[in-house]
Amino acid sequence: MEKSAWWLTHSSGWPVHAPGHADRIRITDHGWAVDFGANTFLVGKAIERCRNVLNDVFAEAAKGRLLTLAEIRPALERQISGAVAGYNGDEYNGYYPIKEKQMVFGAQAINVEEAANFILEEAKTSDLFL
Repeated sequence: MEKSAWWLTHSSGWPVHAPGHADRIRITDHGWAVDFGANTFLVGKAIERCRNVLNDVFAEAAKGRLLTLAEIRPALERQISGAVAGYNGDEYNGYYPIKEKQMVFGAQAINVEEAANFILEEAKTSDLFL
């Protein structure tokens, strides 16, 4: 959250990073989550699903197939965009729309590219990619 949340309508007149949104993470039936108006970004589900993608990457690497960042980053971004619940608490069927690498929730956004980069950095996977 700290690396990927944005406040799009900041008083400066420019979008700014919004690391304080991480302080709003709460526990829900879905795990860690942050509310953005009628929608909820399911932080825990995004992390879990990205971990599953990386586990698949590690399995492929063990077989001798090293993936490129161009192959893996979009897979992570897609998992992040799929971790959104609507006003009723149910996850969206499919994926939340991404516009210019952002999932926009009114005046707030999650940048999926920045989130994927954070996951890759934290997992220390750089040696696995071509």
